[in-house]
Amino acid sequence: MEPEALLAEVRAAGLRQKGGAGLLLAERWEAVRQAPGMGKVVICNAVDGERRAQIAGYVLRRDPRAVLEGLLVAARAVGADSCVVCVSAEYEDEAAALEKAVAQMTGAVPWPAVRIEKVLATLVAAEETALIRGLEGRQALPYLRVAGDLRGVGGAPTLVENAETLAAVAALLGEKNSGAAEATVVAVFGDVDRPATIEVPRGTTIAAAIELATCGTLARDGIKAVQIGGPAAPFLAGEALDTVIDPDALQRIGCTPGGGGRPTLGWGGFEVFAAGRCGVEMARDVTARLHEESCGKCVFCREGTRQMLDLLNDVVDGTATEEQIELLHELGEAMKTGSICSLGWGAALPALSAVGLFAEDFKAHLEAKRCPGDG
Repeated sequence: MEPEALLAEVRAAGLRQKGGAGLLLAERWEAVRQAPGMGKVVICNAVDGERRAQIAGYVLRRDPRAVLEGLLVAARAVGADSCVVCVSAEYEDEAAALEKAVAQMTGAVPWPAVRIEKVLATLVAAEETALIRGLEGRQALPYLRVAGDLRGVGGAPTLVENAETLAAVAALLGEKNSGAAEATVVAVFGDVDRPATIEVPRGTTIAAAIELATCGTLARDGIKAVQIGGPAAPFLAGEALDTVIDPDALQRIGCTPGGGGRPTLGWGGFEVFAAGRCGVEMARDVTARLHEESCGKCVFCREGTRQMLDLLNDVVDGTATEEQIELLHELGEAMKTGSICSLGWGAALPALSAVGLFAEDFKAHLEAKRCPGDG
């Protein structure tokens, strides 16, 4: 198929990114295709920054050829000269399967060059601009790009899509009646008997996905909250769990992991927090992890997460005041607007959402000097 025909197929299907920001693929691909510059690059992001949500690993184990097919389709559609698959360094078997598939698929056909790059998986390393920096042989740290800036590896127009998205492209063009392109992979972990990664069809709600993943062993009233898309995301509870797993629907309930006001599924992980947990301690523990994962490049993330962690520790200890809760809000708003990458943008969301959702838990710590999680 000619590039225009490939773009028309993707556009007609209304295919969006799986995970990530949920953007329309046709618009992204067309922009890269029209961008001036030689040596265009397509990158497959198969790095699971949230190691408990091994979405990329699941997709690669299921069908590495489908990922490569989608990658090569994207390369043809945008006019790329080379392709790179960035895969988590611990996925040795998956990387070997990819290498074998590359040799089988590209040996007799003049496809663009494809290479496999192993990346040490962290929340920051999985960020798009950090991947680009790493491929340039530089320190893999995020950098700020203005909207519409498509320059990537070596300054060339660069397209980055995750493994699940590219596999969906292959399903769309190769098995149009299978419905595989419309499915979404979710990983459910946290306060569950057994973590599970499953595929759910379009229209599935958050609560229904958790029920499917846990085989019905986790009752709705046993869930205090859910985080979608990684730790840099708000807590969701109550009626929000009846929301369909769709970028537009998630945006309507304020679920924008990564901040910046963009609807996103992040890495597709659903972390479940059981009823009976303390909302303050939940926010404190998630913020502590975000502080540990921060690359330290920008002040708002590096210092903001530390200050937020100190404030939450004061609440847990029963030494905080209402003025400190107000300071928590001010600090969070500054972090949302002043950080470079999605981890920094979203690092304030767990604490800010917890203050709104779990007001009684905060009140118990502030006034009664006790933790509701202790009974």
